[in-house]
Amino acid sequence: FFLVFFFNDTATTEIYTLSLHDALPIYKSYDPSKHTFDEQYSVQAGGFDPNLDNGEVFDKTSILRFDVNGGIYYKYVDMDRTFNPYGGFSVRHINKPNESFTSNKTRLPMHFIAHGGTDIIINEKIKVVPSVLYMINNSKGKKYNNKATELNMGLLGYYHFEESDYEVFLGGAYRLEDAIIIHVGLKHNSNIYRISYDINTSYLYNFSGGRGALEFSVIYTGFRKERVRTKESYL
Repeated sequence: FFLVFFFNDTATTEIYTLSLHDALPIYKSYDPSKHTFDEQYSVQAGGFDPNLDNGEVFDKTSILRFDVNGGIYYKYVDMDRTFNPYGGFSVRHINKPNESFTSNKTRLPMHFIAHGGTDIIINEKIKVVPSVLYMINNSKGKKYNNKATELNMGLLGYYHFEESDYEVFLGGAYRLEDAIIIHVGLKHNSNIYRISYDINTSYLYNFSGGRGALEFSVIYTGFRKERVRTKESYL
């Protein structure tokens, strides 16, 4: 289910969003007949014989699990202020679903995500948005040796075309010890169309020559159509 708390007055807008929801069910399956096992090695055949008994006992060959996720988000908007901060925190795999096909449980570790930033309004046409994103995978147990972390820092600049619903933006981000990302795109009302390219800076640079991935993204938000430059356009 989804809960939204919203506070509004004529001068400012404060948005509080609290959500707790079930993601789509996790379904996994495998076909043992498509695998070979040690017991199927045949000296006579000079290799593995899939017709031989594999000596394994499978309790199940498919699983269905539910994955619970949740988070909280806050944003403050005041047209008379230069800085309009926002921030959020979310947790994935809250229930740590078991993804094992056997009696030995293998649970998905919880994934914590925190992000924040601020809209810096230069004037009616220009704003810049610095941001930071931090993620950590709570990987404890024999299966996981280390916690996986990721830190992203970015900066986007927006230019709003006068008397229109369009903005163009350009900027970049740095993913610590991994890549530099370049963004360019178009914002129409609350919808975003973006092209991104990342330049590899990790140890893989020696193999990739810095070449990364080209990505296209489309973000569609709601049904509201904005006609004028209002505080809602900064949400």
